[in-house]
Amino acid sequence: MEKDERDTLIDNYYKAIILIHDERIIRDNLPIPTYQNFFPIMNALIERLEHEKQLIISSLENSEDEELRDYAEAEIAVLEMKIETCKKIKEEAIEEEKEDEQEEKELEEDAQKVSHKHIIFATTSGGNIYFEEDLKDIPAEFYDKVLECLEDIENNVPEDNTEKGRSFSSINENLCGFKERKRFKIRVLYRHLTPDTAFVVLVKTKKSDFERQDSNQLSNRVKKVRKEFKKLQEAMKDELTKQEIIEKNKKIMERIRQKLTKSEGGKVS
Repeated sequence: MEKDERDTLIDNYYKAIILIHDERIIRDNLPIPTYQNFFPIMNALIERLEHEKQLIISSLENSEDEELRDYAEAEIAVLEMKIETCKKIKEEAIEEEKEDEQEEKELEEDAQKVSHKHIIFATTSGGNIYFEEDLKDIPAEFYDKVLECLEDIENNVPEDNTEKGRSFSSINENLCGFKERKRFKIRVLYRHLTPDTAFVVLVKTKKSDFERQDSNQLSNRVKKVRKEFKKLQEAMKDELTKQEIIEKNKKIMERIRQKLTKSEGGKVS
């Protein structure tokens, strides 16, 4: 996000809470912790509220007007409440992030012990499969590499040095937990739902590594499927529902496999 755009966002959030005195309503008007720029925005809001508080304190230094002092002290108290609310929301987000990271670590450790995984495909708001939509932009000559990526995920194939995908947490915190499988120019983005299920959200061709545009594309897709991911994770706690989801996606996988193997395009080795 560009600096001007972020400054505008901070200004909008500040204006949204500056006249509110109710902590619950203040919370409702602040960014949610999963928002990509949550922490920079919260830090900037706290800094701005602290600055406003110091301005009022400075204005009282030489004032003997009791009415003005009473009014200013009431304003300072409100600002302090807002500062503490922002700090509390930020601390809650940090704790939640730590818990999520620990759960993700344990999930990944368990996932490495599973020899076969079921692929679950992310869907658009209209019910279409993102992977099938993405395939429209993939040259047929790379279809064999797309299938190899999917089969690598299914069979939990260890990554070698030449085909090792990226870890995204250091690139974009919004992509934390997601993994990349790659074959030649093909990239498949996924994340484990359970140790034996992988949530596949995107397939694309890659022109160069670590491009900002590429990271933004991945991040935008992840934002769109975040709710579905959480919903599926919750649903899969019920074994019967989990099996229904797996069976439904087996049919999707077979449909995609047929499309990929029907291609008569040249093979890339």
